[in-house]
Amino acid sequence: MYTSGSTGLPKGVMITHGNMVATIAAVRTIIPNLGTSDVYLAYLPLAHVFELAAESVMLASGVAIGYGSALTMTDASNKIKKGTKGDVSVLKPTLMISVPAILDRIRDAVFKKVAEKGGITKKLFDVAYKRNLGAIEGSWTGSWAPERFIWNSIIFKPIRAMLGGHIRFILCGGAPLSSETQRFINICLGVPVGQGYGLTETCAGAAFSEWDDTSVGRVGPPLPCCYVKLISWEEGGYRISDSPMPRGEVVIGGHSITKGYFNNEAKTNEVYKVIISISAVTECIYMFSLHDCAICHLGG
Repeated sequence: MYTSGSTGLPKGVMITHGNMVATIAAVRTIIPNLGTSDVYLAYLPLAHVFELAAESVMLASGVAIGYGSALTMTDASNKIKKGTKGDVSVLKPTLMISVPAILDRIRDAVFKKVAEKGGITKKLFDVAYKRNLGAIEGSWTGSWAPERFIWNSIIFKPIRAMLGGHIRFILCGGAPLSSETQRFINICLGVPVGQGYGLTETCAGAAFSEWDDTSVGRVGPPLPCCYVKLISWEEGGYRISDSPMPRGEVVIGGHSITKGYFNNEAKTNEVYKVIISISAVTECIYMFSLHDCAICHLGG
């Protein structure tokens, strides 16, 4: 499978069956009750390792897969004829993956529609959003369970219908998800958002936030199939001795690490290393490790 070429010319990555099995087995330990009662909406290109790994996980778990498109996803999508239903309205998925840009567009569309309605609708939305936000962030001023039920039934139910009304988990990857959009999904769609981090070189597997992790701005701990080490990146001024949190270059090893680049031995030798008999790949995504071993996006 070829890389996207975002950091240079696309490179052919040699993925083995073992790499894929490692990623599938690891992800299945994160998402609870994954099985035949679930429906997965597939709409990202299979040429991307993120979608390939996701669909492989679903097939291994007996999850039904429905194929759609980003242009026909909702009833209001660009390629949907007026008066007809979008993919999510017909399929009613329980699981989906996304990239931040798509979730950002959903958030912006909802906020725009609420602003256009104005009046009491906007005031109620603002109050409900603020109260539920406080509850998620653990504030004593946040809404209590009975109150959240009322807000969810009156204010947020129509918004949840935009994605079929049955979504129970969204996995986001490909780029950092903004804290504002993550909180929007938590509140308005009422579902947890898992952030994942991986590369074509790691067969999509590297880090994955825990199911019940409501924190923002990080991609969670390493998957069970991976080992992650933080090393100093002197050229960039990032060191593992930095305070208050160490920063540096992430080195990922384990069974999901691929075999190298096809017909490109020089680049393979540059990026892939063998550390204590564990294949590892070095990635210059500048991150730092939190005290609970989660990985947080810093930039890059």
